[in-house]
Amino acid sequence: MFRNIQAIIKKENFWIIFSIILLIPAFFPNLGIITFIEDESIRALVSLEMKLSGNYITSTIGGDLYLKKPPLYNWIIAASFTIFGKASEMASRVPTIIALFLYGATVFYYVKKFFNRKLAILTALCVITSGRILIYESLKGLIDISFSWVIFTMFMIVIDNILKEKYLKLFIFSYLLAFLGYMLKGLPSFVFLGLTLSSVFIYQKKWKKLFSIHHFIAGGVALFLFIGFYLVYFHYSSVPIEKVFSTLLGETTRRTFLRFGILLLLKHLITFPFEVIFHFMPYTLMLVFLFNKDVRKKIKGNNILGLFIVVFLVNIIVYWTSEEVFARYLLMFIPLIYSVLIYAFLETEDYRLKSIFEIVMFGAIFLVFLAFLVVPWFVKVPGVEYYILKWGLISLVFAGLLIAWFFLKDLRLFIFIASLLIIRVGFNFFVLPYRANGKQNLEYNKVADKIAMQTSGCKVFTFWPDSIKPDEYYGKRIMDYQMMFYLTNNKQQILKSVNKMDEGQYYLAIPDHISGVQYELMDSFNVDSYRFWLIKKK
Repeated sequence: MFRNIQAIIKKENFWIIFSIILLIPAFFPNLGIITFIEDESIRALVSLEMKLSGNYITSTIGGDLYLKKPPLYNWIIAASFTIFGKASEMASRVPTIIALFLYGATVFYYVKKFFNRKLAILTALCVITSGRILIYESLKGLIDISFSWVIFTMFMIVIDNILKEKYLKLFIFSYLLAFLGYMLKGLPSFVFLGLTLSSVFIYQKKWKKLFSIHHFIAGGVALFLFIGFYLVYFHYSSVPIEKVFSTLLGETTRRTFLRFGILLLLKHLITFPFEVIFHFMPYTLMLVFLFNKDVRKKIKGNNILGLFIVVFLVNIIVYWTSEEVFARYLLMFIPLIYSVLIYAFLETEDYRLKSIFEIVMFGAIFLVFLAFLVVPWFVKVPGVEYYILKWGLISLVFAGLLIAWFFLKDLRLFIFIASLLIIRVGFNFFVLPYRANGKQNLEYNKVADKIAMQTSGCKVFTFWPDSIKPDEYYGKRIMDYQMMFYLTNNKQQILKSVNKMDEGQYYLAIPDHISGVQYELMDSFNVDSYRFWLIKKK
Protein backbone atom coordinates (compact mmCIF):
# COMPACT_ATOMS: atom_id res chain seq x y z
CA MET A 1 0.00 0.00 0.00
CA PHE A 2 2.83 2.39 0.92
CA ARG A 3 4.45 1.74 -2.47
CA ASN A 4 1.16 2.49 -4.22
CA ILE A 5 0.91 5.81 -2.38
CA GLN A 6 4.49 6.59 -3.33
CA ALA A 7 3.74 5.81 -6.97
CA ILE A 8 0.69 8.10 -6.95
CA ILE A 9 2.54 11.00 -5.32
CA LYS A 10 5.28 10.79 -7.92
CA LYS A 11 2.80 11.42 -10.72
CA GLU A 12 2.20 14.88 -12.13
CA ASN A 13 -1.57 14.30 -12.18
CA PHE A 14 -1.63 13.88 -8.40
CA TRP A 15 -0.23 17.36 -7.89
CA ILE A 16 -2.56 18.87 -10.46
CA ILE A 17 -5.62 17.34 -8.79
CA PHE A 18 -4.29 18.19 -5.32
CA SER A 19 -3.79 21.85 -6.29
CA ILE A 20 -7.24 22.09 -7.87
CA ILE A 21 -8.85 20.62 -4.73
CA LEU A 22 -6.93 23.15 -2.61
CA LEU A 23 -8.53 26.02 -4.54
CA ILE A 24 -11.75 25.63 -2.53
CA PRO A 25 -10.30 25.98 1.01
CA ALA A 26 -7.81 28.53 -0.33
CA PHE A 27 -10.33 30.99 -1.75
CA PHE A 28 -13.69 30.65 0.00
CA PRO A 29 -13.34 30.43 3.81
CA ASN A 30 -13.84 33.73 5.68
CA LEU A 31 -14.22 35.57 2.39
CA GLY A 32 -16.85 37.89 3.84
CA ILE A 33 -15.52 38.76 7.31
CA ILE A 34 -13.46 41.83 6.34
CA THR A 35 -15.26 45.11 5.66
CA PHE A 36 -15.14 46.64 2.20
CA ILE A 37 -12.35 48.86 0.96
CA GLU A 38 -13.58 52.02 -0.74
CA ASP A 39 -13.68 50.75 -4.35
CA GLU A 40 -15.53 47.61 -3.24
CA SER A 41 -18.10 49.68 -1.40
CA ILE A 42 -18.74 51.73 -4.55
CA ARG A 43 -19.53 48.57 -6.53
CA ALA A 44 -21.69 47.20 -3.71
CA LEU A 45 -23.47 50.50 -3.03
CA VAL A 46 -24.39 51.10 -6.68
CA SER A 47 -25.67 47.51 -6.93
CA LEU A 48 -27.66 47.83 -3.71
CA GLU A 49 -29.26 51.07 -4.89
CA MET A 50 -30.27 49.29 -8.10
CA LYS A 51 -32.13 46.72 -6.03
CA LEU A 52 -33.70 49.32 -3.73
CA SER A 53 -34.87 51.55 -6.60
CA GLY A 54 -35.74 48.78 -9.05
CA ASN A 55 -33.88 50.73 -11.76
CA TYR A 56 -31.17 48.52 -13.25
CA ILE A 57 -30.34 50.80 -16.18
CA THR A 58 -29.30 54.17 -14.76
CA SER A 59 -26.88 53.62 -11.89
CA THR A 60 -26.93 55.87 -8.84
CA ILE A 61 -24.79 56.45 -5.77
CA GLY A 62 -26.41 58.31 -2.92
CA GLY A 63 -29.38 58.80 -5.21
CA ASP A 64 -27.27 60.82 -7.69
CA LEU A 65 -26.43 59.50 -11.14
CA TYR A 66 -23.31 57.33 -11.26
CA LEU A 67 -21.73 57.62 -14.70
CA LYS A 68 -18.16 56.41 -14.17
CA LYS A 69 -18.81 52.80 -15.14
CA PRO A 70 -21.42 51.06 -17.31
CA PRO A 71 -23.76 48.82 -15.29
CA LEU A 72 -22.80 45.21 -16.17
CA TYR A 73 -20.72 44.45 -13.07
CA ASN A 74 -23.37 46.05 -10.90
CA TRP A 75 -25.90 43.65 -12.42
CA ILE A 76 -23.63 40.76 -11.49
CA ILE A 77 -23.27 41.98 -7.90
CA ALA A 78 -27.01 42.67 -7.62
CA ALA A 79 -27.72 39.13 -8.86
CA SER A 80 -25.32 37.76 -6.26
CA PHE A 81 -27.11 39.78 -3.55
CA THR A 82 -30.36 38.17 -4.69
CA ILE A 83 -28.89 34.65 -4.66
CA PHE A 84 -27.39 35.12 -1.18
CA GLY A 85 -30.59 36.75 0.07
CA LYS A 86 -28.85 39.92 1.27
CA ALA A 87 -26.25 42.51 0.37
CA SER A 88 -23.05 41.42 2.07
CA GLU A 89 -19.29 41.25 1.68
CA MET A 90 -19.48 37.55 0.87
CA ALA A 91 -22.11 38.06 -1.82
CA SER A 92 -20.06 40.87 -3.37
CA ARG A 93 -16.84 38.84 -3.46
CA VAL A 94 -18.00 35.42 -4.65
CA PRO A 95 -18.33 36.68 -8.27
CA THR A 96 -14.63 37.60 -8.09
CA ILE A 97 -13.66 34.03 -7.19
CA ILE A 98 -15.92 32.55 -9.88
CA ALA A 99 -14.38 34.91 -12.45
CA LEU A 100 -10.89 33.96 -11.23
CA PHE A 101 -11.56 30.24 -11.71
CA LEU A 102 -13.05 30.90 -15.16
CA TYR A 103 -10.03 33.03 -15.98
CA GLY A 104 -7.73 30.17 -14.98
CA ALA A 105 -9.77 27.71 -17.05
CA THR A 106 -9.55 30.01 -20.08
CA VAL A 107 -5.78 30.34 -19.65
CA PHE A 108 -5.49 26.54 -19.50
CA TYR A 109 -7.67 26.07 -22.60
CA TYR A 110 -5.71 28.43 -24.84
CA VAL A 111 -2.19 27.65 -23.63
CA LYS A 112 -2.91 23.93 -24.04
CA LYS A 113 -4.26 24.64 -27.51
CA PHE A 114 -1.11 26.55 -28.48
CA PHE A 115 1.51 24.50 -26.59
CA ASN A 116 0.98 21.51 -24.31
CA ARG A 117 -0.88 20.36 -21.21
CA LYS A 118 1.95 20.86 -18.73
CA LEU A 119 2.68 24.45 -19.73
CA ALA A 120 -1.07 25.15 -19.74
CA ILE A 121 -1.82 23.82 -16.25
CA LEU A 122 1.27 25.50 -14.79
CA THR A 123 0.41 28.84 -16.37
CA ALA A 124 -3.20 28.66 -15.17
CA LEU A 125 -2.21 27.72 -11.62
CA CYS A 126 0.51 30.35 -11.53
CA VAL A 127 -1.98 33.02 -12.61
CA ILE A 128 -4.38 32.00 -9.83
CA THR A 129 -1.59 31.87 -7.22
CA SER A 130 0.36 34.95 -8.33
CA GLY A 131 1.24 37.03 -5.30
CA ARG A 132 -1.05 39.95 -6.02
CA ILE A 133 -4.09 37.77 -6.73
CA LEU A 134 -3.47 35.28 -3.92
CA ILE A 135 -3.17 37.72 -1.03
CA TYR A 136 -5.15 40.71 -2.23
CA GLU A 137 -7.27 40.82 -5.39
CA SER A 138 -9.08 37.52 -4.73
CA LEU A 139 -10.25 38.93 -1.40
CA LYS A 140 -12.00 41.92 -2.97
CA GLY A 141 -15.30 42.38 -4.76
CA LEU A 142 -13.87 44.43 -7.62
CA ILE A 143 -14.35 44.50 -11.38
CA ASP A 144 -10.76 43.87 -12.37
CA ILE A 145 -10.47 40.07 -12.39
CA SER A 146 -13.69 39.76 -14.42
CA PHE A 147 -12.56 42.51 -16.79
CA SER A 148 -9.12 40.92 -17.15
CA TRP A 149 -10.69 37.55 -17.96
CA VAL A 150 -12.73 39.17 -20.76
CA ILE A 151 -9.79 41.13 -22.19
CA PHE A 152 -7.40 38.16 -22.03
CA THR A 153 -10.00 36.04 -23.85
CA MET A 154 -10.18 38.76 -26.49
CA PHE A 155 -6.38 38.58 -26.88
CA MET A 156 -6.60 34.82 -27.39
CA ILE A 157 -9.48 35.03 -29.85
CA VAL A 158 -7.44 37.38 -32.03
CA ILE A 159 -4.26 35.25 -31.87
CA ASP A 160 -6.05 31.93 -32.37
CA ASN A 161 -8.09 33.03 -35.35
CA ILE A 162 -5.43 35.00 -37.17
CA LEU A 163 -3.35 31.82 -37.19
CA LYS A 164 -6.31 29.89 -38.59
CA GLU A 165 -7.13 32.75 -40.99
CA LYS A 166 -10.73 32.79 -39.73
CA TYR A 167 -11.14 36.54 -40.00
CA LEU A 168 -14.93 36.86 -39.62
CA LYS A 169 -14.83 34.84 -36.40
CA LEU A 170 -11.81 36.84 -35.23
CA PHE A 171 -13.44 40.22 -35.70
CA ILE A 172 -16.94 39.28 -34.56
CA PHE A 173 -15.88 37.67 -31.28
CA SER A 174 -13.14 40.18 -30.49
CA TYR A 175 -15.61 43.04 -30.93
CA LEU A 176 -18.25 41.24 -28.85
CA LEU A 177 -15.72 40.74 -26.06
CA ALA A 178 -14.62 44.37 -26.33
CA PHE A 179 -18.26 45.43 -25.97
CA LEU A 180 -18.61 43.13 -22.96
CA GLY A 181 -15.46 44.72 -21.51
CA TYR A 182 -16.93 48.15 -22.19
CA MET A 183 -20.08 47.22 -20.27
CA LEU A 184 -17.85 46.22 -17.36
CA LYS A 185 -15.35 49.07 -17.25
CA GLY A 186 -15.87 51.52 -20.06
CA LEU A 187 -13.63 52.73 -22.87
CA PRO A 188 -10.33 50.92 -22.07
CA SER A 189 -11.59 47.68 -23.64
CA PHE A 190 -11.83 49.34 -27.07
CA VAL A 191 -8.37 50.81 -26.59
CA PHE A 192 -7.06 47.27 -25.97
CA LEU A 193 -8.98 45.98 -28.98
CA GLY A 194 -7.50 48.61 -31.30
CA LEU A 195 -3.95 48.09 -30.06
CA THR A 196 -4.24 44.30 -30.22
CA LEU A 197 -5.72 44.12 -33.72
CA SER A 198 -3.26 46.57 -35.22
CA SER A 199 -0.17 45.03 -33.58
CA VAL A 200 -1.07 41.40 -34.29
CA PHE A 201 -2.00 42.00 -37.92
CA ILE A 202 1.13 44.05 -38.55
CA TYR A 203 3.32 41.45 -36.77
CA GLN A 204 1.81 38.69 -38.92
CA LYS A 205 2.21 40.87 -42.02
CA LYS A 206 -1.52 40.76 -42.70
CA TRP A 207 -2.33 44.41 -42.02
CA LYS A 208 -4.41 44.71 -45.19
CA LYS A 209 -6.99 42.39 -43.59
CA LEU A 210 -7.75 45.17 -41.12
CA PHE A 211 -9.65 46.84 -43.95
CA SER A 212 -11.63 43.74 -44.94
CA ILE A 213 -15.42 43.48 -45.06
CA HIS A 214 -15.26 41.14 -42.06
CA HIS A 215 -13.86 43.93 -39.91
CA PHE A 216 -16.61 46.34 -40.97
CA ILE A 217 -19.30 43.72 -40.27
CA ALA A 218 -17.93 43.13 -36.76
CA GLY A 219 -17.68 46.85 -36.11
CA GLY A 220 -21.28 47.20 -37.25
CA VAL A 221 -22.44 44.48 -34.85
CA ALA A 222 -20.65 46.17 -31.93
CA LEU A 223 -22.06 49.54 -32.93
CA PHE A 224 -25.56 48.05 -33.08
CA LEU A 225 -25.20 46.68 -29.53
CA PHE A 226 -23.71 49.96 -28.35
CA ILE A 227 -26.52 52.07 -29.79
CA GLY A 228 -29.13 49.58 -28.59
CA PHE A 229 -27.93 49.80 -25.01
CA TYR A 230 -27.87 53.59 -25.01
CA LEU A 231 -31.29 53.86 -26.60
CA VAL A 232 -32.60 51.93 -23.60
CA TYR A 233 -30.36 53.91 -21.23
CA PHE A 234 -31.53 57.33 -22.38
CA HIS A 235 -35.12 56.15 -22.36
CA TYR A 236 -34.79 55.82 -18.58
CA SER A 237 -32.48 58.79 -18.03
CA SER A 238 -32.62 62.47 -18.93
CA VAL A 239 -28.89 63.00 -18.39
CA PRO A 240 -27.27 64.81 -21.35
CA ILE A 241 -25.48 62.43 -23.70
CA GLU A 242 -22.31 64.54 -23.65
CA LYS A 243 -22.11 64.23 -19.85
CA VAL A 244 -22.24 60.42 -20.02
CA PHE A 245 -19.39 60.11 -22.49
CA SER A 246 -17.29 62.96 -21.11
CA THR A 247 -17.39 61.22 -17.72
CA LEU A 248 -16.35 57.89 -19.25
CA LEU A 249 -13.59 59.60 -21.21
CA GLY A 250 -12.46 61.38 -18.05
CA GLU A 251 -12.19 58.02 -16.25
CA THR A 252 -9.93 56.78 -19.04
CA THR A 253 -7.63 59.83 -19.22
CA ARG A 254 -7.52 61.07 -15.59
CA ARG A 255 -4.54 58.86 -14.68
CA THR A 256 -2.26 60.16 -17.44
CA PHE A 257 0.36 62.96 -17.56
CA LEU A 258 -2.48 65.31 -18.58
CA ARG A 259 -3.35 65.33 -14.88
CA PHE A 260 -0.06 64.57 -13.11
CA GLY A 261 2.50 66.30 -15.32
CA ILE A 262 5.55 65.28 -17.31
CA LEU A 263 7.97 64.88 -14.38
CA LEU A 264 5.88 62.22 -12.70
CA LEU A 265 5.50 60.52 -16.07
CA LEU A 266 9.28 60.31 -16.50
CA LYS A 267 9.65 58.84 -13.02
CA HIS A 268 6.88 56.32 -13.73
CA LEU A 269 8.48 55.25 -17.01
CA ILE A 270 11.57 54.19 -15.06
CA THR A 271 9.93 52.56 -12.03
CA PHE A 272 6.98 50.84 -13.72
CA PRO A 273 8.81 47.69 -14.97
CA PHE A 274 10.15 47.04 -11.46
CA GLU A 275 6.68 47.53 -10.00
CA VAL A 276 5.28 44.92 -12.40
CA ILE A 277 7.99 42.44 -11.40
CA PHE A 278 7.30 43.08 -7.71
CA HIS A 279 3.51 42.82 -7.86
CA PHE A 280 3.49 39.56 -9.80
CA MET A 281 6.13 37.74 -7.85
CA PRO A 282 7.12 35.04 -7.16
CA TYR A 283 6.82 33.82 -10.74
CA THR A 284 8.31 36.96 -12.29
CA LEU A 285 11.61 35.80 -10.76
CA MET A 286 11.72 33.41 -13.72
CA LEU A 287 12.89 36.41 -15.71
CA VAL A 288 16.42 35.21 -14.88
CA PHE A 289 15.97 32.38 -17.41
CA LEU A 290 15.65 34.94 -20.19
CA PHE A 291 19.34 35.74 -19.72
CA ASN A 292 20.10 32.33 -21.18
CA LYS A 293 20.97 32.71 -24.86
CA ASP A 294 19.57 29.31 -25.89
CA VAL A 295 16.25 30.00 -24.16
CA ARG A 296 15.94 33.38 -25.88
CA LYS A 297 16.63 31.69 -29.19
CA LYS A 298 13.84 29.16 -28.60
CA ILE A 299 11.39 31.91 -27.62
CA LYS A 300 12.35 33.98 -30.64
CA GLY A 301 11.67 31.03 -32.91
CA ASN A 302 8.21 30.41 -31.48
CA ASN A 303 5.54 32.40 -33.33
CA ILE A 304 2.92 32.03 -30.57
CA LEU A 305 5.24 33.33 -27.86
CA GLY A 306 6.18 36.13 -30.24
CA LEU A 307 2.50 37.08 -30.52
CA PHE A 308 2.12 36.93 -26.72
CA ILE A 309 5.08 39.28 -26.31
CA VAL A 310 3.82 41.68 -28.97
CA VAL A 311 0.32 41.84 -27.46
CA PHE A 312 1.82 42.40 -24.01
CA LEU A 313 4.29 45.10 -25.04
CA VAL A 314 1.81 47.06 -27.15
CA ASN A 315 -1.00 47.02 -24.60
CA ILE A 316 1.14 47.61 -21.51
CA ILE A 317 1.94 51.05 -22.96
CA VAL A 318 -1.52 52.16 -21.81
CA TYR A 319 -0.39 51.77 -18.20
CA TRP A 320 3.31 52.42 -18.67
CA THR A 321 2.39 55.97 -19.66
CA SER A 322 -0.20 56.42 -16.88
CA GLU A 323 1.15 57.63 -13.53
CA GLU A 324 -1.69 56.42 -11.28
CA VAL A 325 -1.79 52.67 -11.91
CA PHE A 326 -2.95 49.98 -9.52
CA ALA A 327 -1.58 46.46 -9.90
CA ARG A 328 -5.09 45.09 -10.40
CA TYR A 329 -5.33 46.97 -13.70
CA LEU A 330 -2.61 44.72 -15.14
CA LEU A 331 -4.14 41.31 -14.42
CA MET A 332 -5.04 40.61 -18.06
CA PHE A 333 -1.32 40.59 -18.92
CA ILE A 334 -0.25 37.97 -16.35
CA PRO A 335 -0.86 34.87 -18.53
CA LEU A 336 1.05 36.46 -21.42
CA ILE A 337 4.06 37.08 -19.16
CA TYR A 338 3.84 33.79 -17.27
CA SER A 339 3.50 31.68 -20.42
CA VAL A 340 6.82 33.02 -21.68
CA LEU A 341 8.56 32.71 -18.31
CA ILE A 342 7.31 29.19 -17.53
CA TYR A 343 8.25 28.13 -21.06
CA ALA A 344 11.75 29.47 -20.36
CA PHE A 345 11.85 27.62 -17.03
CA LEU A 346 10.81 24.31 -18.59
CA GLU A 347 13.09 24.64 -21.62
CA THR A 348 16.27 25.82 -19.93
CA GLU A 349 19.22 23.47 -19.80
CA ASP A 350 21.13 25.72 -17.43
CA TYR A 351 20.72 23.49 -14.39
CA ARG A 352 22.89 25.69 -12.20
CA LEU A 353 20.55 28.65 -12.76
CA LYS A 354 17.55 26.40 -12.28
CA SER A 355 18.96 25.12 -8.99
CA ILE A 356 19.50 28.65 -7.69
CA PHE A 357 15.93 29.54 -8.59
CA GLU A 358 14.59 26.45 -6.84
CA ILE A 359 16.65 27.21 -3.73
CA VAL A 360 15.09 30.67 -3.62
CA MET A 361 11.59 29.16 -3.96
CA PHE A 362 12.26 26.61 -1.23
CA GLY A 363 13.79 29.22 1.07
CA ALA A 364 10.71 31.44 0.70
CA ILE A 365 8.18 28.74 1.59
CA PHE A 366 10.39 27.32 4.33
CA LEU A 367 10.56 30.71 6.06
CA VAL A 368 6.78 31.04 5.85
CA PHE A 369 6.47 27.53 7.29
CA LEU A 370 8.70 28.43 10.25
CA ALA A 371 6.68 31.60 10.86
CA PHE A 372 3.45 29.63 10.74
CA LEU A 373 4.80 27.15 13.29
CA VAL A 374 5.82 29.87 15.74
CA VAL A 375 3.56 32.93 15.38
CA PRO A 376 0.18 31.35 16.34
CA TRP A 377 1.62 30.52 19.76
CA PHE A 378 2.46 34.18 20.42
CA VAL A 379 -0.47 35.89 18.66
CA LYS A 380 -3.78 34.40 19.71
CA VAL A 381 -6.62 35.18 17.33
CA PRO A 382 -10.04 35.38 19.00
CA GLY A 383 -12.99 33.74 17.31
CA VAL A 384 -11.07 30.94 15.56
CA GLU A 385 -12.82 27.65 16.24
CA TYR A 386 -10.72 24.48 16.51
CA TYR A 387 -7.59 26.63 16.65
CA ILE A 388 -5.11 23.82 17.42
CA LEU A 389 -6.74 21.40 14.98
CA LYS A 390 -6.54 23.87 12.07
CA TRP A 391 -2.98 24.84 12.96
CA GLY A 392 -1.95 21.18 13.25
CA LEU A 393 -3.51 20.07 9.96
CA ILE A 394 -2.06 22.96 7.98
CA SER A 395 1.37 22.46 9.57
CA LEU A 396 1.27 18.73 8.79
CA VAL A 397 0.37 19.25 5.13
CA PHE A 398 2.93 22.03 4.80
CA ALA A 399 5.65 19.82 6.30
CA GLY A 400 4.69 17.05 3.88
CA LEU A 401 5.11 19.43 0.94
CA LEU A 402 8.58 20.46 2.12
CA ILE A 403 9.60 16.80 2.43
CA ALA A 404 8.22 16.03 -1.04
CA TRP A 405 10.35 18.86 -2.40
CA PHE A 406 13.54 16.86 -1.79
CA PHE A 407 12.31 13.63 -3.40
CA LEU A 408 10.35 14.94 -6.40
CA LYS A 409 12.77 17.21 -8.22
CA ASP A 410 10.84 17.25 -11.50
CA LEU A 411 7.65 18.36 -9.74
CA ARG A 412 9.02 21.22 -7.66
CA LEU A 413 7.06 23.96 -9.38
CA PHE A 414 3.82 22.04 -8.72
CA ILE A 415 4.86 21.58 -5.07
CA PHE A 416 5.62 25.29 -4.81
CA ILE A 417 2.14 26.13 -6.16
CA ALA A 418 0.51 23.76 -3.67
CA SER A 419 2.56 25.39 -0.88
CA LEU A 420 1.26 28.83 -1.83
CA LEU A 421 -2.30 27.54 -1.70
CA ILE A 422 -1.64 26.07 1.77
CA ILE A 423 -0.26 29.45 2.84
CA ARG A 424 -3.50 31.05 1.67
CA VAL A 425 -5.52 28.47 3.66
CA GLY A 426 -3.58 29.45 6.78
CA PHE A 427 -4.08 33.12 5.90
CA ASN A 428 -7.84 32.52 5.75
CA PHE A 429 -8.06 30.78 9.11
CA PHE A 430 -5.73 32.99 11.14
CA VAL A 431 -4.90 36.32 9.48
CA LEU A 432 -8.39 37.24 8.25
CA PRO A 433 -10.07 36.71 11.67
CA TYR A 434 -7.31 38.81 13.23
CA ARG A 435 -8.03 41.64 10.79
CA ALA A 436 -11.77 41.24 11.27
CA ASN A 437 -11.36 42.14 14.92
CA GLY A 438 -9.57 45.38 14.06
CA LYS A 439 -11.10 48.70 15.11
CA GLN A 440 -11.79 50.00 11.58
CA ASN A 441 -13.31 46.69 10.52
CA LEU A 442 -15.94 47.01 13.26
CA GLU A 443 -16.50 50.78 13.13
CA TYR A 444 -18.67 51.06 10.02
CA ASN A 445 -21.29 48.55 11.18
CA LYS A 446 -21.24 50.01 14.68
CA VAL A 447 -21.96 53.54 13.41
CA ALA A 448 -24.56 52.27 10.91
CA ASP A 449 -26.35 50.36 13.68
CA LYS A 450 -26.37 53.44 15.91
CA ILE A 451 -27.76 55.76 13.23
CA ALA A 452 -30.38 53.19 12.22
CA MET A 453 -31.50 52.80 15.84
CA GLN A 454 -31.71 56.57 16.38
CA THR A 455 -33.77 57.02 13.19
CA SER A 456 -35.83 53.85 13.51
CA GLY A 457 -38.96 53.95 11.35
CA CYS A 458 -37.89 57.20 9.67
CA LYS A 459 -35.96 58.04 6.54
CA VAL A 460 -32.60 59.75 6.75
CA PHE A 461 -31.08 62.02 4.12
CA THR A 462 -27.70 63.60 3.51
CA PHE A 463 -27.66 67.38 3.34
CA TRP A 464 -25.61 69.45 0.91
CA PRO A 465 -26.55 73.14 0.50
CA ASP A 466 -26.52 74.81 -2.91
CA SER A 467 -24.06 77.38 -1.59
CA ILE A 468 -21.31 74.74 -1.30
CA LYS A 469 -19.71 73.57 -4.55
CA PRO A 470 -19.52 69.74 -4.79
CA ASP A 471 -16.18 68.05 -5.35
CA GLU A 472 -15.45 67.72 -9.08
CA TYR A 473 -14.80 63.97 -8.82
CA TYR A 474 -16.65 62.73 -5.73
CA GLY A 475 -19.63 65.07 -5.84
CA LYS A 476 -21.72 65.70 -2.70
CA ARG A 477 -19.93 63.32 -0.35
CA ILE A 478 -20.09 63.87 3.41
CA MET A 479 -18.84 60.39 4.38
CA ASP A 480 -16.77 57.65 2.77
CA TYR A 481 -18.43 55.12 0.52
CA GLN A 482 -17.94 52.30 3.04
CA MET A 483 -20.06 54.18 5.57
CA MET A 484 -22.67 54.95 2.90
CA PHE A 485 -22.96 51.27 1.97
CA TYR A 486 -23.32 49.96 5.52
CA LEU A 487 -25.87 52.61 6.45
CA THR A 488 -27.84 52.13 3.22
CA ASN A 489 -27.84 48.38 3.77
CA ASN A 490 -28.89 48.75 7.41
CA LYS A 491 -31.69 51.22 6.68
CA GLN A 492 -32.67 49.56 3.38
CA GLN A 493 -33.19 53.01 1.86
CA ILE A 494 -31.14 55.13 -0.52
CA LEU A 495 -29.32 57.97 1.29
CA LYS A 496 -30.48 60.69 -1.06
CA SER A 497 -28.73 64.03 -1.00
CA VAL A 498 -31.01 67.07 -0.58
CA ASN A 499 -30.39 70.82 -0.55
CA LYS A 500 -33.35 71.77 1.64
CA MET A 501 -34.52 70.50 5.02
CA ASP A 502 -38.06 69.68 6.13
CA GLU A 503 -39.19 69.93 9.72
CA GLY A 504 -39.04 66.69 11.71
CA GLN A 505 -36.78 64.89 9.20
CA TYR A 506 -33.39 63.37 9.99
CA TYR A 507 -30.28 64.50 8.15
CA LEU A 508 -26.60 63.60 8.06
CA ALA A 509 -24.56 66.72 7.46
CA ILE A 510 -21.10 68.25 7.72
CA PRO A 511 -21.16 70.74 10.63
CA ASP A 512 -19.88 73.62 8.48
CA HIS A 513 -22.77 73.11 6.05
CA ILE A 514 -25.61 73.80 8.52
CA SER A 515 -24.90 77.30 9.83
CA GLY A 516 -28.15 79.22 10.24
CA VAL A 517 -30.26 76.03 10.31
CA GLN A 518 -32.52 75.32 13.29
CA TYR A 519 -31.88 71.72 14.34
CA GLU A 520 -31.58 69.27 17.19
CA LEU A 521 -28.21 67.53 17.36
CA MET A 522 -28.81 63.79 17.74
CA ASP A 523 -25.23 62.57 17.51
CA SER A 524 -21.80 63.31 16.04
CA PHE A 525 -19.50 60.89 14.26
CA ASN A 526 -15.87 60.71 13.20
CA VAL A 527 -15.41 57.90 10.72
CA ASP A 528 -12.10 57.57 8.94
CA SER A 529 -11.29 61.12 7.75
CA TYR A 530 -14.91 62.32 7.75
CA ARG A 531 -16.74 64.21 10.50
CA PHE A 532 -20.51 64.47 10.22
CA TRP A 533 -23.54 65.00 12.45
CA LEU A 534 -26.94 63.38 12.69
CA ILE A 535 -29.48 66.16 13.16
CA LYS A 536 -33.26 66.54 13.28
CA LYS A 537 -34.68 69.67 11.63
CA LYS A 538 -36.77 71.82 13.96
